[in-house]
Amino acid sequence: MREYYRKIHKHEKLIATKQKPCFCPKCKSTHVNFTLHECRYRLFHVIIDSLVHTIESFLGRWKCSLCKKTFTSYPEYALLTSGT
Repeated sequence: MREYYRKIHKHEKLIATKQKPCFCPKCKSTHVNFTLHECRYRLFHVIIDSLVHTIESFLGRWKCSLCKKTFTSYPEYALLTSGT
């Protein structure tokens, strides 16, 4: 469980200090002109030792200055799944 909290703290620190993502997933640009568009909380469910834990963390939405699209930067501990 401690490992997840370390990853959460690391991810939230990156957002709080406005450290930018490496590339835009929309246009694949690797320039550094991303701006923090918004920040919100999200609940994540993680399985640790066969138990489901609910963890609250920040998600950052970034805007690419090249293509003008916004995208969400998910933490490394989040797995994206479809609703099906």
